[in-house]
Amino acid sequence: MKHSVLIHFLILLGSLVGAYLVWTREPTGLEDEIPIFNMRGSLDKILFSADDRRVEIHKHKENGESYVWLEVTTYEVPPKDKVPPAASVKDSKEKAGESLPVDKGKEAKATISEPTPKKVPKTKQFLGNKEVLDLMEQLSKLSAVRSLGLVASDKLKEYGLSDKKKVLTLVSGATPRVFIIGSTTYGNMDTYLQDKADGRVYVVRPKYLEGIQYAEYRFMERDPFGIDPTEIDRITVTAEGKSKSILQQNKRDPAAIFWADENSPTKKNELYKTWTNNLLRLRVSEYFAREEKSSGEKQRLKVEFFRGEKSLGSVTLFERANQATLPLALPNDKQPPAGTVEYLVFSTHTRSNAKVVNTLAEEILRDLPAILTK
Repeated sequence: MKHSVLIHFLILLGSLVGAYLVWTREPTGLEDEIPIFNMRGSLDKILFSADDRRVEIHKHKENGESYVWLEVTTYEVPPKDKVPPAASVKDSKEKAGESLPVDKGKEAKATISEPTPKKVPKTKQFLGNKEVLDLMEQLSKLSAVRSLGLVASDKLKEYGLSDKKKVLTLVSGATPRVFIIGSTTYGNMDTYLQDKADGRVYVVRPKYLEGIQYAEYRFMERDPFGIDPTEIDRITVTAEGKSKSILQQNKRDPAAIFWADENSPTKKNELYKTWTNNLLRLRVSEYFAREEKSSGEKQRLKVEFFRGEKSLGSVTLFERANQATLPLALPNDKQPPAGTVEYLVFSTHTRSNAKVVNTLAEEILRDLPAILTK
């Protein structure tokens, strides 16, 4: 008897240990084993729509290079100070040319109830980063953790799939695949996904959908250059009618890299090093739509990058008066200071004008005269 109890105890213990190891194991990368579809070639377009936002991701090809352009539209209720006040009965009738009823010599004071403010669309466009290119590749071979098959209508409601408020469309060529996005599972936050074509329901990892829903934070390309710094041999700086070429030496050895004047290629110049480091740290904060024309800018600087004699691309820095619009009712101490400026770049990588952070742009321009004359 004791022998039998011991055997069962050991079996139970082994099962518990095995379950614990499976539960706590690190992801292997092979867990999404159930294929949903495998599109031939890569995706050309991804569309995501929900009550409060719409995301469009388009893949383009230009000069043999693929890039992704995104458009994110959010639907928001405008701030109260932007919503027109409700009209009174008096105002409404006077505009219509009607007379007002008189009650004991007093005008009617009733007001029309305020209408519910409508959500207004606000759209951003921007260049996509490498992360969104990787996502498009993953989604072209979409797989699931589990397949639930065809499920009853009450289960669809439980899985958050009955109202069809969130929709994901994947397009390759002329072939779209549409999926309804449901709620998340308890614990690991996987997502229920229903194929609109055959009604089958799957459970997919959150990695496929989290980025799309917050695309403007996850997928915006912040680097205006798109150049590997270790590929740069020379940069040409042009500004104020002057031009200067400086060389990067020992570019493959981080500990030995230095910058030098092309006329003194072996002489280290710390100013060049600091300035080029600041230049390459420039980051985009906002893009203009590709068809949008900016105005009032003054070119301050153009930089072209070379590997040998081959151009790797160029970037132009502009300055203009700050175009931000602020409420007129702001007190004097809250108004922007006179002469406030903002900085824009246009490069072969951004393909559109884009705003950059002022602090770094100002540092670059402050040291520019020394770069051109040293």
